[in-house]
Amino acid sequence: MRYAGLTYEELRDLAPQVRAVFIPLGCTEQQGPHLPTDFDTWMIARLCEDIAESLQSDHGELVLVMPALPFGPTPEHVGFGFGYVNLRQSTHEALVEDVLESLAAQGFNTLVVWRGCGQHDLQAVIDPFNVSHEDCAAYQPVIDYGTVCDTAFGRQIPGGHADSFATSIRLCLDKDAVRADRVRMPALRPFEWGRDMDFSSVSDTGVVGDPTQGSAEAGARIWELCVREGVLLTRLLLEGRAGQVRQTWHFLP
Repeated sequence: MRYAGLTYEELRDLAPQVRAVFIPLGCTEQQGPHLPTDFDTWMIARLCEDIAESLQSDHGELVLVMPALPFGPTPEHVGFGFGYVNLRQSTHEALVEDVLESLAAQGFNTLVVWRGCGQHDLQAVIDPFNVSHEDCAAYQPVIDYGTVCDTAFGRQIPGGHADSFATSIRLCLDKDAVRADRVRMPALRPFEWGRDMDFSSVSDTGVVGDPTQGSAEAGARIWELCVREGVLLTRLLLEGRAGQVRQTWHFLP
């Protein structure tokens, strides 16, 4: 159920029944020559909606889904010159904090932040928010996309960015968005993951990993696992078992 599709009176009347509010965090950044720059935003918005739908249809849990935030810190992609909107970390954190405060003021007591970009860690916002609120709690569970991808393929697939994971998902759910003739292996230089990473000095295409293994069939398996994992993680939170949800990469088989 989309928050933005409801009137304020409908939201007021639904509030007592709402078990959680999902806050999808996306970004706008280069995704190699074969995927559009909206991938992270598009993916996390779609994933949150599918997780929420499963929670309601299969478990009777009413979850509202906020509009996905389309921008975030993307300094690692600036070197390509195009295809990014880079927010300062302080701006991003302030924006998320204001979203959390707005929802808490409306009486929603379980707020779940889902990241479309793995590097957008909001724990510096979530921890103090939880300290200052007795009747509302925010969480940042993370689906281990790497493990999901390897499980779906049945083997390890080189990944990192605009790889077979992302390509497969888009081929499955929105194949017309994939520039299939532009999919190729990048020329990669040695690197270490980190906030100071410059993708333009690492990859000649912006891709990290192998996008050539992507397929719609793999995308269907990946998506099923992602939705299942999101449902499991959310149910742990709703059952008061947040201690079992690590705030880092996590996977429930």
